[in-house]
Amino acid sequence: NKNKNKKLKIENLKIEEILISERKKQEEAINILVQSLNADDLTKIKNEILPILRDNQFYIVLAWFHIEDENFSLALECYLKDSSLKPQLFDYITKVLNDKEKMGNKKHNYDVKKSIISHLDEILELDHTSTILILLLLFL
Repeated sequence: NKNKNKKLKIENLKIEEILISERKKQEEAINILVQSLNADDLTKIKNEILPILRDNQFYIVLAWFHIEDENFSLALECYLKDSSLKPQLFDYITKVLNDKEKMGNKKHNYDVKKSIISHLDEILELDHTSTILILLLLFL
């Protein structure tokens, strides 16, 4: 029984490593694609492709686009909707809050605070301690 549990843990770790590797490959492919696009292509993506991705719940790709577009609110929503992104939520929020240049922009600062507060219940459900630390970073 112990050997079976140990074997299952090892298998789960292998699967997790594969998923992380695949995710990195996806992110790299998206990055290469976006870098090769011009402004007209990006407008087309926003107007035509992003709604399709949203409808089909491709939140990882959507989050990446929203992060590149510096749309914290929409990126945060993607992190909350995708179970594979949720474990990275607090790292993402902390990274945003520690970006002194962007947080120095009053509009950006307001948008970030508003987004976090509007999703506070969902964020709290994930991890109370990390949420408190985020709130301290946000308001101190």
